[in-house]
Amino acid sequence: PSSCDGAGALSIGSIAITPDGNRLAYGTTAELRIADRAMQTNWLVTALVSPSRPAPRFSAGGFWLALHLLV
Repeated sequence: PSSCDGAGALSIGSIAITPDGNRLAYGTTAELRIADRAMQTNWLVTALVSPSRPAPRFSAGGFWLALHLLV
């Protein structure tokens, strides 16, 4: 389940983009997801146990994703 506002739109708290622009990590209060533009897909990285504001960041090479949770 994704976090939605009253109109049904996804409420995204923060976004990280790889240096090459091909991957996008985005967090809601309930989960962290990654979208891959080249593969035209997205997937759930993790469901968050408690409501928080995830702050994802990609490494300089775009191969690693760090996650800082603001509770």
